[in-house]
Amino acid sequence: MTGSWMQRVLETVRPRGGRYTLLTDDTSSSEQQKSLRYRRLARIAIFIVPIWLILLFINYHHPLRRPATQTQSSGPEASFVHFLLSATAGTTSFCRTLYSAGALNYPTPRIINWDATFKDRHRPDKGESLGKIDAVLDFLKKLDGAHDDELVLIADGYDTWFQLRPEVLLERYHAINERARQRIWPRYGLKYYQSIVFSAQRHCEDADDDSCACSLAPPSPLSDSVYGDLTDQPTDDIMNQHVYMRPRYLNTGMTIGPAGKVRNLYEYAHQKMEDNATHYITDRQVFSEIFGEQEYFREMVMANSSRVPEGELANDPRNGHISGDKIELDCDQCQFEIGLDYLGELSMPTIYSEAHIVQINPNSTSTLKLPEDIRTSTPPYWTPDYSGTRPPLPFTPWSDLPLRTDRSTHTIPAAIHYHREAPTNDTASAWSKQWYHSDLRPLLDGHAKSFRMPFAVLHDQPKIGVTHEYWGPLDGYGGVRIHHEGDLGGEWRQWDELCGSDEIGREVFGDGKDRYENPVYFLYWDAEKQNSQLDRWIERVEGERTAGVL
Repeated sequence: MTGSWMQRVLETVRPRGGRYTLLTDDTSSSEQQKSLRYRRLARIAIFIVPIWLILLFINYHHPLRRPATQTQSSGPEASFVHFLLSATAGTTSFCRTLYSAGALNYPTPRIINWDATFKDRHRPDKGESLGKIDAVLDFLKKLDGAHDDELVLIADGYDTWFQLRPEVLLERYHAINERARQRIWPRYGLKYYQSIVFSAQRHCEDADDDSCACSLAPPSPLSDSVYGDLTDQPTDDIMNQHVYMRPRYLNTGMTIGPAGKVRNLYEYAHQKMEDNATHYITDRQVFSEIFGEQEYFREMVMANSSRVPEGELANDPRNGHISGDKIELDCDQCQFEIGLDYLGELSMPTIYSEAHIVQINPNSTSTLKLPEDIRTSTPPYWTPDYSGTRPPLPFTPWSDLPLRTDRSTHTIPAAIHYHREAPTNDTASAWSKQWYHSDLRPLLDGHAKSFRMPFAVLHDQPKIGVTHEYWGPLDGYGGVRIHHEGDLGGEWRQWDELCGSDEIGREVFGDGKDRYENPVYFLYWDAEKQNSQLDRWIERVEGERTAGVL
Protein backbone atom coordinates (compact mmCIF):
# COMPACT_ATOMS: atom_id res chain seq x y z
CA MET A 1 0.00 0.00 0.00
CA THR A 2 1.53 3.33 -1.02
CA GLY A 3 1.27 6.48 1.01
CA SER A 4 -0.63 8.34 -1.72
CA TRP A 5 -3.24 5.58 -2.04
CA MET A 6 -3.71 5.47 1.73
CA GLN A 7 -4.04 9.25 1.78
CA ARG A 8 -6.88 9.13 -0.76
CA VAL A 9 -8.68 6.43 1.21
CA LEU A 10 -8.38 8.31 4.47
CA GLU A 11 -9.68 11.50 2.86
CA THR A 12 -13.00 9.71 2.30
CA VAL A 13 -13.51 8.46 5.85
CA ARG A 14 -12.12 10.98 8.30
CA PRO A 15 -13.42 14.30 9.60
CA ARG A 16 -11.84 17.35 8.02
CA GLY A 17 -10.57 18.41 11.43
CA GLY A 18 -8.56 15.21 11.84
CA ARG A 19 -5.39 14.19 10.08
CA TYR A 20 -3.66 10.85 10.21
CA THR A 21 0.09 10.35 10.50
CA LEU A 22 0.88 7.90 7.70
CA LEU A 23 3.39 5.11 8.29
CA THR A 24 6.15 5.21 5.62
CA ASP A 25 9.39 3.42 4.89
CA ASP A 26 12.76 4.76 6.03
CA THR A 27 13.96 8.00 4.48
CA SER A 28 16.66 6.54 2.24
CA SER A 29 14.32 3.94 0.73
CA SER A 30 11.67 6.56 0.19
CA GLU A 31 14.09 8.90 -1.60
CA GLN A 32 15.29 6.08 -3.86
CA GLN A 33 11.73 5.21 -4.82
CA LYS A 34 10.99 8.87 -5.59
CA SER A 35 14.08 9.15 -7.82
CA LEU A 36 13.17 6.04 -9.81
CA ARG A 37 9.60 7.23 -10.17
CA TYR A 38 10.65 10.67 -11.45
CA ARG A 39 13.02 9.17 -14.07
CA ARG A 40 10.27 6.83 -15.27
CA LEU A 41 7.79 9.71 -15.56
CA ALA A 42 10.33 11.80 -17.49
CA ARG A 43 10.81 9.06 -20.12
CA ILE A 44 7.03 8.74 -20.54
CA ALA A 45 6.64 12.51 -20.87
CA ILE A 46 9.28 12.71 -23.63
CA PHE A 47 7.17 10.27 -25.67
CA ILE A 48 3.69 11.65 -24.90
CA VAL A 49 4.13 15.44 -25.00
CA PRO A 50 4.93 15.73 -28.75
CA ILE A 51 1.92 13.59 -29.63
CA TRP A 52 -0.29 15.71 -27.38
CA LEU A 53 0.93 18.93 -29.06
CA ILE A 54 0.16 17.54 -32.54
CA LEU A 55 -3.36 16.53 -31.51
CA LEU A 56 -3.92 19.92 -29.91
CA PHE A 57 -2.88 21.65 -33.16
CA ILE A 58 -5.21 19.49 -35.27
CA ASN A 59 -8.14 20.02 -32.93
CA TYR A 60 -7.58 23.77 -32.86
CA HIS A 61 -7.68 24.09 -36.67
CA HIS A 62 -10.25 21.35 -37.29
CA PRO A 63 -12.38 21.10 -34.14
CA LEU A 64 -14.31 17.90 -33.67
CA ARG A 65 -18.06 18.25 -34.07
CA ARG A 66 -20.60 15.90 -32.55
CA PRO A 67 -23.38 14.61 -34.79
CA ALA A 68 -26.64 16.47 -34.23
CA THR A 69 -28.41 13.24 -33.35
CA GLN A 70 -25.94 12.24 -30.66
CA THR A 71 -26.84 13.14 -27.10
CA GLN A 72 -24.34 13.56 -24.33
CA SER A 73 -25.34 12.40 -20.87
CA SER A 74 -24.31 14.83 -18.16
CA GLY A 75 -24.82 12.29 -15.39
CA PRO A 76 -26.67 12.93 -12.14
CA GLU A 77 -26.82 16.36 -10.56
CA ALA A 78 -25.51 16.67 -7.02
CA SER A 79 -25.82 19.15 -4.17
CA PHE A 80 -25.41 19.41 -0.42
CA VAL A 81 -28.14 19.42 2.23
CA HIS A 82 -27.17 21.34 5.37
CA PHE A 83 -28.75 19.71 8.43
CA LEU A 84 -29.07 21.96 11.50
CA LEU A 85 -30.24 20.99 14.98
CA SER A 86 -30.77 23.54 17.73
CA ALA A 87 -29.70 22.33 21.18
CA THR A 88 -27.76 23.69 24.14
CA ALA A 89 -26.86 20.47 26.00
CA GLY A 90 -26.62 16.69 25.63
CA THR A 91 -29.85 15.59 27.28
CA THR A 92 -31.79 12.38 26.76
CA SER A 93 -34.23 14.24 24.49
CA PHE A 94 -31.41 15.59 22.34
CA CYS A 95 -29.74 12.17 22.07
CA ARG A 96 -33.00 10.56 20.94
CA THR A 97 -33.22 13.10 18.13
CA LEU A 98 -29.55 12.67 17.21
CA TYR A 99 -29.63 8.87 17.25
CA SER A 100 -32.91 8.62 15.33
CA ALA A 101 -31.32 10.66 12.52
CA GLY A 102 -28.17 8.54 12.63
CA ALA A 103 -30.06 5.25 12.49
CA LEU A 104 -31.79 6.40 9.29
CA ASN A 105 -28.61 7.70 7.63
CA TYR A 106 -29.41 11.41 7.68
CA PRO A 107 -26.41 13.65 6.98
CA THR A 108 -24.10 14.60 9.83
CA PRO A 109 -25.81 17.50 11.63
CA ARG A 110 -24.42 20.85 12.66
CA ILE A 111 -25.46 21.82 16.21
CA ILE A 112 -26.26 25.47 16.82
CA ASN A 113 -26.37 27.20 20.22
CA TRP A 114 -24.41 24.40 21.95
CA ASP A 115 -23.51 25.43 25.54
CA ALA A 116 -25.34 28.73 24.99
CA THR A 117 -26.99 30.55 27.88
CA PHE A 118 -29.65 33.22 27.51
CA LYS A 119 -29.84 36.00 30.09
CA ASP A 120 -31.38 38.98 28.30
CA ARG A 121 -33.73 40.31 30.98
CA HIS A 122 -35.38 42.66 28.46
CA ARG A 123 -36.89 39.77 26.49
CA PRO A 124 -39.72 37.46 27.62
CA ASP A 125 -37.71 34.32 26.79
CA LYS A 126 -34.36 35.86 27.91
CA GLY A 127 -33.25 35.99 24.28
CA GLU A 128 -33.48 32.29 23.46
CA SER A 129 -35.58 32.74 20.29
CA LEU A 130 -33.39 35.55 18.99
CA GLY A 131 -30.33 33.44 19.81
CA LYS A 132 -31.67 30.55 17.73
CA ILE A 133 -32.45 32.83 14.79
CA ASP A 134 -29.06 34.53 15.00
CA ALA A 135 -27.16 31.23 15.15
CA VAL A 136 -28.88 29.91 12.02
CA LEU A 137 -28.35 33.26 10.31
CA ASP A 138 -24.67 33.28 11.23
CA PHE A 139 -24.20 29.90 9.57
CA LEU A 140 -26.14 30.90 6.45
CA LYS A 141 -24.15 34.11 6.06
CA LYS A 142 -20.91 32.13 6.12
CA LEU A 143 -22.05 30.13 3.09
CA ASP A 144 -21.16 31.96 -0.10
CA GLY A 145 -23.62 32.55 -2.93
CA ALA A 146 -22.63 29.30 -4.64
CA HIS A 147 -24.59 27.46 -1.94
CA ASP A 148 -27.80 29.52 -2.23
CA ASP A 149 -29.73 26.79 -4.06
CA GLU A 150 -28.68 24.03 -1.65
CA LEU A 151 -31.28 22.90 0.85
CA VAL A 152 -31.14 23.65 4.56
CA LEU A 153 -33.04 21.35 6.93
CA ILE A 154 -33.61 22.87 10.39
CA ALA A 155 -35.20 20.75 13.12
CA ASP A 156 -35.89 20.99 16.83
CA GLY A 157 -32.92 19.29 18.47
CA TYR A 158 -34.85 18.07 21.51
CA ASP A 159 -38.18 16.67 20.38
CA THR A 160 -37.80 15.38 16.81
CA TRP A 161 -37.94 11.63 16.24
CA PHE A 162 -37.18 10.59 12.66
CA GLN A 163 -38.87 7.41 11.42
CA LEU A 164 -38.41 7.41 7.61
CA ARG A 165 -35.41 7.70 5.31
CA PRO A 166 -34.17 11.15 4.21
CA GLU A 167 -34.97 10.45 0.54
CA VAL A 168 -38.65 10.18 1.50
CA LEU A 169 -38.51 13.54 3.27
CA LEU A 170 -36.80 15.23 0.31
CA GLU A 171 -39.12 13.70 -2.29
CA ARG A 172 -42.11 14.92 -0.29
CA TYR A 173 -40.61 18.39 0.06
CA HIS A 174 -40.53 18.76 -3.73
CA ALA A 175 -44.05 17.32 -4.07
CA ILE A 176 -45.42 19.73 -1.43
CA ASN A 177 -44.02 22.69 -3.36
CA GLU A 178 -45.46 21.39 -6.63
CA ARG A 179 -48.93 21.05 -5.10
CA ALA A 180 -48.59 24.55 -3.63
CA ARG A 181 -47.77 25.93 -7.07
CA GLN A 182 -51.05 24.52 -8.36
CA ARG A 183 -52.88 26.42 -5.60
CA ILE A 184 -50.90 29.66 -5.74
CA TRP A 185 -50.74 30.39 -9.46
CA PRO A 186 -54.50 30.30 -10.18
CA ARG A 187 -55.14 32.68 -7.28
CA TYR A 188 -52.23 35.12 -7.46
CA GLY A 189 -50.48 34.64 -10.79
CA LEU A 190 -47.17 33.23 -11.97
CA LYS A 191 -44.83 35.54 -10.04
CA TYR A 192 -45.42 33.81 -6.69
CA TYR A 193 -43.74 30.62 -5.52
CA GLN A 194 -43.26 28.40 -2.51
CA SER A 195 -39.82 27.09 -1.61
CA ILE A 196 -39.61 27.24 2.22
CA VAL A 197 -41.78 24.71 4.05
CA PHE A 198 -42.61 24.89 7.77
CA SER A 199 -44.53 22.35 9.84
CA ALA A 200 -48.23 23.03 10.39
CA GLN A 201 -50.34 22.90 13.56
CA ARG A 202 -54.04 23.11 14.40
CA HIS A 203 -54.25 26.25 16.52
CA CYS A 204 -52.98 29.80 16.14
CA GLU A 205 -51.24 30.63 19.41
CA ASP A 206 -51.01 34.36 18.73
CA ALA A 207 -52.69 36.39 21.45
CA ASP A 208 -54.71 38.35 18.87
CA ASP A 209 -56.97 36.15 16.73
CA ASP A 210 -57.37 39.03 14.24
CA SER A 211 -53.64 39.34 13.63
CA CYS A 212 -52.12 38.53 10.24
CA ALA A 213 -50.69 35.33 11.70
CA CYS A 214 -54.17 34.01 12.48
CA SER A 215 -56.75 35.66 10.23
CA LEU A 216 -54.84 35.36 6.95
CA ALA A 217 -53.46 31.85 7.31
CA PRO A 218 -54.40 30.05 4.06
CA PRO A 219 -57.14 27.42 4.38
CA SER A 220 -56.03 23.85 4.85
CA PRO A 221 -56.12 21.72 1.68
CA LEU A 222 -57.48 18.82 3.76
CA SER A 223 -61.08 17.86 3.10
CA ASP A 224 -63.66 19.83 5.10
CA SER A 225 -65.04 16.48 6.25
CA VAL A 226 -61.74 14.83 7.19
CA TYR A 227 -62.98 14.48 10.79
CA GLY A 228 -66.65 14.08 9.88
CA ASP A 229 -69.14 16.53 11.35
CA LEU A 230 -66.58 17.54 13.99
CA THR A 231 -64.19 19.03 11.42
CA ASP A 232 -63.05 22.52 12.51
CA GLN A 233 -65.28 22.36 15.61
CA PRO A 234 -63.80 23.02 19.08
CA THR A 235 -64.33 20.44 21.82
CA ASP A 236 -65.13 20.84 25.52
CA ASP A 237 -61.75 19.36 26.51
CA ILE A 238 -59.69 22.39 27.51
CA MET A 239 -56.41 20.55 26.79
CA ASN A 240 -57.53 19.27 23.39
CA GLN A 241 -60.21 21.67 22.23
CA HIS A 242 -58.48 22.08 18.84
CA VAL A 243 -58.11 18.38 18.12
CA TYR A 244 -60.57 18.45 15.18
CA MET A 245 -59.23 21.62 13.59
CA ARG A 246 -57.48 21.13 10.27
CA PRO A 247 -53.79 22.17 10.47
CA ARG A 248 -53.26 25.60 8.88
CA TYR A 249 -50.98 27.53 11.25
CA LEU A 250 -47.20 27.71 11.21
CA ASN A 251 -45.09 25.53 13.51
CA THR A 252 -41.29 25.80 13.72
CA GLY A 253 -40.58 22.17 14.60
CA MET A 254 -39.08 21.66 11.14
CA THR A 255 -38.14 24.03 8.33
CA ILE A 256 -36.64 23.20 4.95
CA GLY A 257 -35.78 25.40 1.99
CA PRO A 258 -33.00 26.79 -0.22
CA ALA A 259 -30.17 28.39 1.75
CA GLY A 260 -30.43 31.76 -0.01
CA LYS A 261 -34.20 32.04 0.55
CA VAL A 262 -33.92 30.91 4.17
CA ARG A 263 -31.16 33.45 4.78
CA ASN A 264 -33.39 36.29 3.49
CA LEU A 265 -36.21 35.10 5.74
CA TYR A 266 -33.99 34.87 8.83
CA GLU A 267 -32.51 38.31 8.19
CA TYR A 268 -36.02 39.78 8.21
CA ALA A 269 -36.96 37.77 11.32
CA HIS A 270 -33.83 39.01 13.09
CA GLN A 271 -34.70 42.61 12.27
CA LYS A 272 -38.28 42.23 13.52
CA MET A 273 -37.09 40.76 16.81
CA GLU A 274 -34.47 43.47 17.24
CA ASP A 275 -37.08 46.17 16.64
CA ASN A 276 -39.63 44.60 19.02
CA ALA A 277 -37.65 43.27 21.97
CA THR A 278 -40.64 42.68 24.26
CA HIS A 279 -43.25 41.65 21.69
CA TYR A 280 -42.18 38.18 20.58
CA ILE A 281 -42.16 35.29 23.02
CA THR A 282 -41.08 32.52 20.61
CA ASP A 283 -39.51 32.18 17.18
CA ARG A 284 -42.76 30.55 16.06
CA GLN A 285 -44.54 33.81 16.79
CA VAL A 286 -42.26 35.94 14.61
CA PHE A 287 -42.27 33.49 11.70
CA SER A 288 -46.06 33.17 11.93
CA GLU A 289 -46.36 36.94 11.69
CA ILE A 290 -44.06 37.05 8.66
CA PHE A 291 -46.14 34.31 7.02
CA GLY A 292 -49.25 36.38 7.74
CA GLU A 293 -47.65 39.48 6.20
CA GLN A 294 -46.78 37.49 3.08
CA GLU A 295 -50.37 36.32 2.72
CA TYR A 296 -51.76 39.78 3.49
CA PHE A 297 -49.85 41.38 0.65
CA ARG A 298 -50.71 38.61 -1.77
CA GLU A 299 -54.37 39.12 -0.97
CA MET A 300 -53.95 42.87 -1.36
CA VAL A 301 -52.36 42.44 -4.79
CA MET A 302 -55.28 40.26 -5.85
CA ALA A 303 -57.80 42.80 -4.51
CA ASN A 304 -56.15 45.48 -6.66
CA SER A 305 -56.22 43.30 -9.76
CA SER A 306 -58.99 42.19 -12.07
CA ARG A 307 -58.51 38.59 -10.96
CA VAL A 308 -61.78 37.03 -9.74
CA PRO A 309 -61.61 33.77 -7.75
CA GLU A 310 -63.61 31.05 -9.49
CA GLY A 311 -64.38 27.41 -8.87
CA GLU A 312 -62.93 26.16 -5.59
CA LEU A 313 -61.17 29.50 -5.09
CA ALA A 314 -64.56 31.21 -4.79
CA ASN A 315 -65.08 29.49 -1.41
CA ASP A 316 -61.80 30.68 0.10
CA PRO A 317 -62.57 32.24 3.53
CA ARG A 318 -60.09 35.05 2.80
CA ASN A 319 -62.12 36.39 -0.12
CA GLY A 320 -63.10 40.00 0.54
CA HIS A 321 -61.07 40.12 3.76
CA ILE A 322 -58.62 42.62 2.29
CA SER A 323 -59.58 45.87 0.58
CA GLY A 324 -57.29 46.95 -2.23
CA ASP A 325 -57.07 50.56 -1.04
CA LYS A 326 -55.82 49.86 2.49
CA ILE A 327 -52.08 50.01 1.94
CA GLU A 328 -49.50 50.62 -0.76
CA LEU A 329 -48.59 47.83 -3.16
CA ASP A 330 -44.79 48.07 -2.85
CA CYS A 331 -44.21 44.90 -0.83
CA ASP A 332 -41.81 42.70 -2.75
CA GLN A 333 -39.76 42.23 0.40
CA CYS A 334 -42.70 40.39 1.95
CA GLN A 335 -42.58 37.51 -0.52
CA PHE A 336 -40.49 34.91 1.29
CA GLU A 337 -41.97 31.88 -0.51
CA ILE A 338 -43.22 30.38 2.77
CA GLY A 339 -45.66 27.48 2.82
CA LEU A 340 -46.79 24.79 5.23
CA ASP A 341 -46.65 21.01 5.44
CA TYR A 342 -50.41 20.68 5.96
CA LEU A 343 -50.52 16.88 5.98
CA GLY A 344 -47.55 16.47 8.30
CA GLU A 345 -45.67 14.48 5.67
CA LEU A 346 -42.27 15.87 6.67
CA SER A 347 -42.79 16.38 10.40
CA MET A 348 -46.02 15.91 12.34
CA PRO A 349 -46.33 17.95 15.57
CA THR A 350 -48.11 16.09 18.33
CA ILE A 351 -49.51 19.29 19.85
CA TYR A 352 -53.33 19.06 19.64
CA SER A 353 -52.85 15.89 17.56
CA GLU A 354 -52.18 13.18 20.12
CA ALA A 355 -55.60 11.61 19.53
CA HIS A 356 -54.94 11.27 15.80
CA ILE A 357 -51.46 9.72 15.91
CA VAL A 358 -51.36 5.96 16.30
CA GLN A 359 -48.79 3.28 15.62
CA ILE A 360 -49.89 1.00 12.79
CA ASN A 361 -48.28 -1.90 11.00
CA PRO A 362 -49.38 -1.36 7.36
CA ASN A 363 -49.62 -5.11 6.74
CA SER A 364 -51.95 -5.58 9.71
CA THR A 365 -54.82 -3.49 8.31
CA SER A 366 -56.68 -3.34 5.04
CA THR A 367 -57.44 0.37 5.42
CA LEU A 368 -53.83 1.57 5.24
CA LYS A 369 -51.76 1.14 2.11
CA LEU A 370 -48.03 1.74 2.41
CA PRO A 371 -47.19 4.80 0.28
CA GLU A 372 -45.03 4.22 -2.76
CA ASP A 373 -42.32 6.62 -1.58
CA ILE A 374 -41.80 4.56 1.58
CA ARG A 375 -42.07 1.18 -0.13
CA THR A 376 -39.38 2.03 -2.69
CA SER A 377 -37.03 3.79 -0.27
CA THR A 378 -33.86 2.24 1.15
CA PRO A 379 -34.83 -0.78 3.31
CA PRO A 380 -35.17 0.09 7.00
CA TYR A 381 -32.35 -2.04 8.38
CA TRP A 382 -29.81 -1.40 5.64
CA THR A 383 -26.63 0.33 6.77
CA PRO A 384 -23.65 1.53 4.69
CA ASP A 385 -21.23 -0.48 6.85
CA TYR A 386 -19.24 -3.08 4.94
CA SER A 387 -16.73 -3.83 7.68
CA GLY A 388 -18.44 -7.15 8.43
CA THR A 389 -18.13 -6.61 12.17
CA ARG A 390 -21.65 -5.59 13.17
CA PRO A 391 -24.30 -8.04 14.39
CA PRO A 392 -26.78 -9.20 11.74
CA LEU A 393 -29.88 -7.04 11.39
CA PRO A 394 -33.37 -8.12 10.31
CA PHE A 395 -34.47 -8.09 6.67
CA THR A 396 -37.87 -6.72 7.65
CA PRO A 397 -39.52 -4.54 4.96
CA TRP A 398 -41.21 -1.23 5.69
CA SER A 399 -44.65 -2.81 5.37
CA ASP A 400 -43.99 -5.01 8.41
CA LEU A 401 -42.89 -2.22 10.74
CA PRO A 402 -45.04 -0.32 13.26
CA LEU A 403 -45.04 3.25 11.92
CA ARG A 404 -46.61 6.28 13.54
CA THR A 405 -49.53 7.35 11.40
CA ASP A 406 -52.32 9.92 11.34
CA ARG A 407 -55.31 7.60 11.42
CA SER A 408 -57.61 10.18 9.81
CA THR A 409 -55.45 11.18 6.84
CA HIS A 410 -53.34 7.97 6.73
CA THR A 411 -50.23 10.15 6.56
CA ILE A 412 -47.04 8.42 7.72
CA PRO A 413 -44.68 11.31 8.58
CA ALA A 414 -40.94 11.25 8.04
CA ALA A 415 -40.57 12.58 11.61
CA ILE A 416 -42.67 13.11 14.72
CA HIS A 417 -42.30 16.31 16.73
CA TYR A 418 -43.15 15.81 20.41
CA HIS A 419 -43.99 19.46 20.79
CA ARG A 420 -45.94 19.53 24.03
CA GLU A 421 -44.84 18.69 27.56
CA ALA A 422 -45.63 15.10 28.48
CA PRO A 423 -44.86 12.95 31.53
CA THR A 424 -41.40 11.39 31.34
CA ASN A 425 -42.83 7.87 31.53
CA ASP A 426 -45.19 8.55 28.60
CA THR A 427 -42.33 9.86 26.47
CA ALA A 428 -40.09 6.92 27.38
CA SER A 429 -42.86 4.47 26.53
CA ALA A 430 -43.50 6.13 23.17
CA TRP A 431 -39.77 6.16 22.38
CA SER A 432 -39.42 2.45 23.14
CA LYS A 433 -42.03 1.74 20.44
CA GLN A 434 -40.01 3.35 17.65
CA TRP A 435 -39.42 0.61 15.07
CA TYR A 436 -35.61 0.81 15.37
CA HIS A 437 -35.42 0.96 19.17
CA SER A 438 -34.37 -2.64 19.87
CA ASP A 439 -31.71 -2.54 17.12
CA LEU A 440 -30.53 1.02 17.65
CA ARG A 441 -26.94 0.20 18.69
CA PRO A 442 -26.00 -1.86 15.59
CA LEU A 443 -27.79 0.65 13.33
CA LEU A 444 -25.71 3.45 14.83
CA ASP A 445 -22.52 1.40 14.53
CA GLY A 446 -23.29 0.84 10.85
CA HIS A 447 -23.80 4.54 10.22
CA ALA A 448 -20.68 5.53 12.19
CA LYS A 449 -18.56 3.19 10.06
CA SER A 450 -20.04 4.26 6.73
CA PHE A 451 -18.09 5.76 3.86
CA ARG A 452 -18.56 8.98 1.90
CA MET A 453 -21.64 8.60 -0.29
CA PRO A 454 -24.90 10.42 -1.12
CA PHE A 455 -27.50 9.93 1.60
CA ALA A 456 -30.41 10.31 -0.84
CA VAL A 457 -30.90 9.89 -4.60
CA LEU A 458 -34.09 11.14 -6.27
CA HIS A 459 -35.21 10.48 -9.83
CA ASP A 460 -37.24 12.78 -12.09
CA GLN A 461 -38.48 15.15 -9.43
CA PRO A 462 -40.66 18.14 -10.36
CA LYS A 463 -38.51 21.14 -11.29
CA ILE A 464 -35.45 18.88 -11.27
CA GLY A 465 -36.17 16.50 -14.14
CA VAL A 466 -33.02 14.44 -13.68
CA THR A 467 -31.46 12.09 -11.20
CA HIS A 468 -30.28 14.17 -8.26
CA GLU A 469 -27.83 13.10 -5.57
CA TYR A 470 -27.94 14.72 -2.14
CA TRP A 471 -24.76 14.73 -0.07
CA GLY A 472 -23.95 15.88 3.42
CA PRO A 473 -21.34 18.67 3.45
CA LEU A 474 -19.63 17.22 6.54
CA ASP A 475 -17.46 14.18 5.91
CA GLY A 476 -17.37 12.79 9.45
CA TYR A 477 -19.76 10.05 10.60
CA GLY A 478 -20.82 9.07 14.09
CA GLY A 479 -20.73 12.62 15.40
CA VAL A 480 -21.69 16.25 14.87
CA ARG A 481 -20.15 19.62 14.12
CA ILE A 482 -20.62 22.19 16.87
CA HIS A 483 -21.17 25.54 15.18
CA HIS A 484 -19.03 28.46 16.32
CA GLU A 485 -19.62 32.00 15.15
CA GLY A 486 -15.99 32.51 14.19
CA ASP A 487 -15.52 29.31 12.21
CA LEU A 488 -17.62 27.68 9.48
CA GLY A 489 -15.86 24.34 9.97
CA GLY A 490 -17.01 24.00 13.57
CA GLU A 491 -15.77 21.58 16.20
CA TRP A 492 -16.01 17.83 15.59
CA ARG A 493 -17.58 15.87 18.48
CA GLN A 494 -18.39 12.16 18.53
CA TRP A 495 -21.78 10.87 19.64
CA ASP A 496 -20.32 9.32 22.77
CA GLU A 497 -18.81 12.67 23.77
CA LEU A 498 -22.23 14.34 23.72
CA CYS A 499 -24.43 11.41 24.77
CA GLY A 500 -21.94 9.20 26.59
CA SER A 501 -23.34 9.07 30.12
CA ASP A 502 -24.71 5.82 31.53
CA GLU A 503 -27.97 7.53 32.46
CA ILE A 504 -28.58 8.68 28.89
CA GLY A 505 -27.60 5.24 27.62
CA ARG A 506 -30.17 3.55 29.85
CA GLU A 507 -32.94 6.00 28.91
CA VAL A 508 -32.24 5.96 25.18
CA PHE A 509 -31.46 2.27 24.57
CA GLY A 510 -33.22 0.50 27.44
CA ASP A 511 -31.19 -2.67 26.87
CA GLY A 512 -29.22 -2.80 30.12
CA LYS A 513 -25.91 -1.93 28.44
CA ASP A 514 -25.67 1.66 29.68
CA ARG A 515 -23.87 4.23 27.54
CA TYR A 516 -23.20 4.08 23.81
CA GLU A 517 -19.57 3.85 22.65
CA ASN A 518 -18.59 4.94 19.15
CA PRO A 519 -16.88 2.14 17.20
CA VAL A 520 -13.16 2.83 16.77
CA TYR A 521 -13.25 3.26 13.01
CA PHE A 522 -10.93 6.26 12.87
CA LEU A 523 -8.58 7.80 15.40
CA TYR A 524 -8.30 11.42 16.37
CA TRP A 525 -5.01 12.99 15.32
CA ASP A 526 -4.57 14.29 18.87
CA ALA A 527 -2.56 11.67 20.83
CA GLU A 528 -4.45 12.17 24.10
CA LYS A 529 -7.81 11.66 22.38
CA GLN A 530 -6.43 8.62 20.55
CA ASN A 531 -5.43 6.99 23.84
CA SER A 532 -8.84 7.73 25.31
CA GLN A 533 -10.55 6.19 22.26
CA LEU A 534 -8.44 3.05 22.43
CA ASP A 535 -8.93 2.66 26.19
CA ARG A 536 -12.71 2.87 25.77
CA TRP A 537 -12.61 0.43 22.86
CA ILE A 538 -10.56 -2.13 24.83
CA GLU A 539 -12.93 -1.76 27.78
CA ARG A 540 -15.92 -2.29 25.50
CA VAL A 541 -14.48 -5.38 23.78
CA GLU A 542 -13.48 -6.98 27.09
CA GLY A 543 -16.96 -6.31 28.46
CA GLU A 544 -18.59 -7.93 25.43
CA ARG A 545 -16.32 -10.96 25.72
CA THR A 546 -17.17 -11.33 29.39
CA ALA A 547 -20.87 -11.11 28.54
CA GLY A 548 -20.47 -13.73 25.80
CA VAL A 549 -21.34 -11.34 22.97
CA LEU A 550 -18.00 -11.98 21.24
